[in-house]
Amino acid sequence: KTIFDSCFNEMPIVSAGGCIGGICGWAQQAVEFIRCYNKANIKGTNSVAGIIGYQYSGPHFRYCYNSGQIEGTSHVGGISGEGCTNLYTNRASASYACFNTGTIIGNSLVGGILGDGGNACHDMINYGLIVGTSNVGGCSGNIGYATVSL
Repeated sequence: KTIFDSCFNEMPIVSAGGCIGGICGWAQQAVEFIRCYNKANIKGTNSVAGIIGYQYSGPHFRYCYNSGQIEGTSHVGGISGEGCTNLYTNRASASYACFNTGTIIGNSLVGGILGDGGNACHDMINYGLIVGTSNVGGCSGNIGYATVSL
């Protein structure tokens, strides 16, 4: 498993493509983000977020935050754009004590913390403006078989 601990981004990122993140764009294997943050504006197409754009194998987030404006077309989130449960390892994604204060803009699957994905979400708070057309939520645009608590 790869661990990002106390990593941050404070420079704008603009891309004509997808899988764009302030800390990591795309990860195939298990990854954990601890005390990471993004303060910059980020713009891309699909799977765009303040911490990681796309993660295949159940990302874990603890004490992460975003304060930048995040903009994309789909799978757009303050912390994670798109995170999946790995069907082969059954590693589920989880978010603990994360928050967003930035504006999140997209068309579909748009959320203050998660654009799409997540299985266990605890103590997540969104203070930012969320703008979208379909599957739009303060904390998550879409979430599957999940436990959500404050």
